[in-house]
Amino acid sequence: MQPLKALLFLLLGSTIVLGYLSLKTEFEIMYSDSLLAAGFILACVTFLRLGSSRK
Repeated sequence: MQPLKALLFLLLGSTIVLGYLSLKTEFEIMYSDSLLAAGFILACVTFLRLGSSRK
């Protein structure tokens, strides 16, 4: 169970970091769409894993 929780926290942390980077500076504007899409996909995977681990 502990490796699953560590993986979930890693996915959630990377989602937050990707979202922050996509909104941070003008340098990231070129990549903001792909970063937001990747963050959204990671968030979906994280919440699906949380839902399946509670059953």
